[in-house]
Amino acid sequence: MDAKLKALRLRIKKCDEIIENRDKQTIERQRISVASLARELDQLRGSIQETKFSQGESEEQAETWSEEIEQDLRLADDCANKLQKSTL
Repeated sequence: MDAKLKALRLRIKKCDEIIENRDKQTIERQRISVASLARELDQLRGSIQETKFSQGESEEQAETWSEEIEQDLRLADDCANKLQKSTL
């Protein structure tokens, strides 16, 4: 999960730079990459939360654990939206 988070954060950081280049293929490839990583992370987060619940952790504990990931997923959504809008 850590490697995927690092890869997602790197792609998010490059979002504005890629939009500035105005190459539609690069923008679309970046959008697909960000969306794909975000989907994978969201699925992993859900699986880990289920494991935490099965180990007796509370909903609050699982939510606290996933707060940072949720922030990254929101940033990924924002980045993907910006990329998509820039190709219109």
